[in-house]
Amino acid sequence: MQQFIISRNMRYVIYGAGGNCYHIKRLFENAGFGIEAILDKRAEEIQEIEGTPVHTLEQFASMGGVKSSCVIIICIKNVFGHIDIARKLLEQGYHNIIYKPLPILHGAHDEEWDSINDAYEMIVEKGDLANLVERRIFCSRRGHMVEFKDELMAEEVGSHVLCWIPLELVCNYDRDDAFGLLPMGAYYPLTDLYRYLFGYEMADGWEEIQENYFLYSADWVERSGNQFSGSLKKSMVSSRVDVFGAMQKKADIDKEFFSRNAVSVKCKDKIRFYLSSSGRNRVSFLAARGSRFIPVHMSREDYAHWLNQRAFGALREYLDEQCINQLFTVVPHPMMVSYATETVDYASLFCMSVIKEIFKALHRKSAYLRDGAYPYYQVDRKQYRQERDNLKVCAAIKDEGHMGRLLLLHGLGCIRVYEDEGAAQLGGKLDELFYINDRNFVLSKDSATAVRQCQILIADSRMAAPLLEEFEGDTVFVLQWGDDKGLSNYQEIFKNNKLLFRTVWHMEQVSGWMLAK
Repeated sequence: MQQFIISRNMRYVIYGAGGNCYHIKRLFENAGFGIEAILDKRAEEIQEIEGTPVHTLEQFASMGGVKSSCVIIICIKNVFGHIDIARKLLEQGYHNIIYKPLPILHGAHDEEWDSINDAYEMIVEKGDLANLVERRIFCSRRGHMVEFKDELMAEEVGSHVLCWIPLELVCNYDRDDAFGLLPMGAYYPLTDLYRYLFGYEMADGWEEIQENYFLYSADWVERSGNQFSGSLKKSMVSSRVDVFGAMQKKADIDKEFFSRNAVSVKCKDKIRFYLSSSGRNRVSFLAARGSRFIPVHMSREDYAHWLNQRAFGALREYLDEQCINQLFTVVPHPMMVSYATETVDYASLFCMSVIKEIFKALHRKSAYLRDGAYPYYQVDRKQYRQERDNLKVCAAIKDEGHMGRLLLLHGLGCIRVYEDEGAAQLGGKLDELFYINDRNFVLSKDSATAVRQCQILIADSRMAAPLLEEFEGDTVFVLQWGDDKGLSNYQEIFKNNKLLFRTVWHMEQVSGWMLAK
């Protein structure tokens, strides 16, 4: 393993023109070590700092110079972003890098990470350069940037494990009704009710939320021999309000309550887990509260199935071979949840919102009115299954197939549109991790026919605008980047607009919309 030495024979460069840059620059200059350059993506705007030129990484790498004699100190304040920069430096041929290694932040240690981290702390945090002179520091290497370890196992309990599972993989009970196996992240009859009680702004009003809850409860009313009435409806909602209040108190004062009373789940086909014991209210409460991971008990066998070590090994090799430093969003897998991503809440904000609206529409389309003293709507199970099985969705999203993967996992048909062969290959590797062998995808140049086959289009404003011309269905979900003016082309055709979420990713406004004819 190669090492480098802090000495006056080396060339020193700072990455990041923020506040840390100034004191590091003066620290080195006061000790007689010159700073050759500062690297920053805003180089054109900054140009120079106290007489030292500022370049982009690409500009600096093209200037020549012996890279093996260059030491680069990463000093941006977001230490979680250091790994992305270090990888880019490695791609440009720089191996003498001082930064905060990501495994150190996760509590891992080894000789190489500790060596690099100690140098970083000496320079950036302690301002002590004297004790680093002539010290040997390990060079960075691509295969040693990330520690792939199980991040979701909490403890082993006999034949079972207690672990954290991404909400998008948890489903309702495996029952033969219209709400069986519904993903809990999209379990709108309860999650929307609890979100409303939390005081979140909801696109659906209180009356609609209650009607959705009554539609969901209709099977129970029939099985129990009851009949809907004004008093029964009031009692049903009142009981949920009481349950919500009790869980809210626990969540406020007993931080271990939901782990101590974790629900039990079992694996269903590919990789999704259904509730095998009571717990819908607890999971729905956590989902409404914004939790992305849920504590659960499952068998060791199911956990090993989820790990899928063979496919994980192949994915890890592929990421390294293709120099893929970052994914779009979090992969819901124990070994992958800490991998660098552009977003952390894409699944909860957009994917689950879309899936919720799709299932809600299926339920409403399959509902019929039951006569009686107090008429009520109930979902026709046979029609629901037919509607669900016949539904075709086209997902044209720059998300490595994530949206389509969740649709397929939850029993919805989906054609995925990829930009190119590379994106399709990566999507395939991620599919294999979840035992998905579906190859029903097209590349963007062949998307017209696929779009015409589908009733629902999920579009990304960065790639899918031309698809609207080919789409003949009645519902479009749009992941809109930038301000919402870009929606005008869609809104000329789809008059009914519903905002699903709005946030900021990488300092760019992003919103999710449901548009219907």
